Amino acid sequence: MPLPARASAASVLLASLSGFTIGCSFLNSGAPMYESIGGGLFAVESSIPADRAVDVPLGAAIRIKLTDYPDPATVAAGVTLRSAQGAVDFQAAVDLIDQAVVITPGIALAASTEYTVGVSAAVASLAQKPERLNPTSIRFTTGTSPGGGPMPPPSYGLKADVFPVVLKDSCALLGCHDDKEMAGGLDLTLASAAAALGQPSSRVPSLARVKPGDPAASYLLRKLVGTPDIIGSRMPLGAESGLPKLQTRLISDWIAGGAKP
Repeated sequence: MPLPARASAASVLLASLSGFTIGCSFLNSGAPMYESIGGGLFAVESSIPADRAVDVPLGAAIRIKLTDYPDPATVAAGVTLRSAQGAVDFQAAVDLIDQAVVITPGIALAASTEYTVGVSAAVASLAQKPERLNPTSIRFTTGTSPGGGPMPPPSYGLKADVFPVVLKDSCALLGCHDDKEMAGGLDLTLASAAAALGQPSSRVPSLARVKPGDPAASYLLRKLVGTPDIIGSRMPLGAESGLPKLQTRLISDWIAGGAKP
């Protein structure tokens, strides 16, 4: 189902301007591919900026794409950002849709300075695979351009954007999450969706169905993405590859923006 003009425009804007974000292909631009020890399946696949990149904008966000879904609870302890002057303060978040760790420096980076991003074996996979992440360092050098920096998430609402675009025709259906069947105890009809999504997941009570401001910690998004830690099938049922990516991104952006009613 196509996104409304409002959502579509916001998605295009994010994809094109969000400082190395959504629409990027995660190519390494000629830099060496990152290798995992012993052929393990959980490793750094690519990064933006690429290893040894130069003239990186000062306001750029940093994205590290992995070969599996990173566990958000392990990222803070497993990622570092440093220059020759010492550690750099940053915020780290997980983009489950792209299997990426997003690093946002607390202040603009210094011009013409080399930085190193460290990704250690402390970063775990949601699949809880026995192999550990191969420790990886990614070096890049800033230029002098301030860059656009990461954009805040769009201001989407449940009633105006999420329900008519995603829930109405994909989830709140007869026999799924309507007010009669309520699969998994979840009623996603318009009258009940806000209250239902504000509760802990019935499948994994340690996770909220929706945690405002934190898409990666929201069980709803994990079910839509199909992360390996979910109970049961990926949603919606009958859609082998899940929702269209723009619709999943809309859900993620709505949660990141505070999950407004």
